[in-house]
Amino acid sequence: MPDIAMLPDIAKFFHVTVDELLGLSPLAGEKYIPVNSGEKDYWESRLDCLKTDRRIESYCRKQRKVQAYVAANRENLKYLHYWGSWLVMGINKYKKTED
Repeated sequence: MPDIAMLPDIAKFFHVTVDELLGLSPLAGEKYIPVNSGEKDYWESRLDCLKTDRRIESYCRKQRKVQAYVAANRENLKYLHYWGSWLVMGINKYKKTED
């Protein structure tokens, strides 16, 4: 951290004020431009976008839960897959003999 006495010289070198140098006020080219985000019309025009974002977030959250469950129960799922495939084969065999 530079000495406080050097701040005016550093600010003068960069052609800014000491407040701008310390970040207490925005730089000249970076003034805040309001976008009316506090008004109802602003959000009504973005409602579809917000709903889509929430659906995507919900889907990703569900996928993470499934992945965590599979990772935690990998051994049990192997047996389930084995017996499930036998069950499906038996059902298909039964349907063929019924026709």
